[in-house]
Amino acid sequence: MSGYRREYTRDEDQQIVDYILQNDAVYKLRGTAMWKQMEQSKQFDRTWQSLKNRFLKKIYDNMHLMDIEHADSEKIRKGFQATKNDPKMKDCKYTKQQHDVEFSD
Repeated sequence: MSGYRREYTRDEDQQIVDYILQNDAVYKLRGTAMWKQMEQSKQFDRTWQSLKNRFLKKIYDNMHLMDIEHADSEKIRKGFQATKNDPKMKDCKYTKQQHDVEFSD
């Protein structure tokens, strides 16, 4: 079927959050690099764009309904809301053209 979109399951939503937390990626949510890595992990049968959109449009505002510790949801919120001038972002390289945040190893 052309144009068919599979609905996300609650399990997939939980896996997205788990991936973010397990990979300490809370400060990488606004860019594209982490989402591309998530797609390449083969843990998800989704494109990176789909994963990011799902997080931004459905998961982020509904974390309180998921099986997530309050401290973890706050960690994700603070990471997502961080700006390039945030002290916790000092080890990141912000590329304005790409709207991406890259962490140095």
